[in-house]
Amino acid sequence: MIPLHPAIVHFPPVLLISAAVLYVIGLIRKNAQLETIGFFFHAAGLLACIAAIFTGDYEADRIAQNTAIHEIVERHEFFVMLATYGFGMLGIWAFLRQKSEIAIEKIGFVVLFVALTGFLGFGAHLGGDMVFGEGAGVVPMQEQIKMNPYIDNLNDESDEK
Repeated sequence: MIPLHPAIVHFPPVLLISAAVLYVIGLIRKNAQLETIGFFFHAAGLLACIAAIFTGDYEADRIAQNTAIHEIVERHEFFVMLATYGFGMLGIWAFLRQKSEIAIEKIGFVVLFVALTGFLGFGAHLGGDMVFGEGAGVVPMQEQIKMNPYIDNLNDESDEK
């Protein structure tokens, strides 16, 4: 099966950083339309985060891991989950307080949103380090691949065809 996680992981940062930019510009210009568009990017980015988490959990169980990769996987999951929960809570806040005109509330929302993009960005960096630095899911780790029955079954099936 083709790994879905690498195809999905780019959507959350792009959508949520775009939402942050729209929220910031909407706040500065006092433009409710930009804030509304930011909310839709926010919602789409949150859905993309959820899809990336599910595909990441599925594929993390199927890649060969050494101690270094496992530690990075754990940190990657922590930061991405933290950001996703935060974006979810801010999504509820944004939905419930759409018509709020309280300036400090809007500033606080935008500051928290931008801070969460930092957590998401660090989680994404860890994911990239896992793949490009440690070779997770990319570089064959022969000893660990031999011990993984799932991969052996795939190799046996392809040899028969």
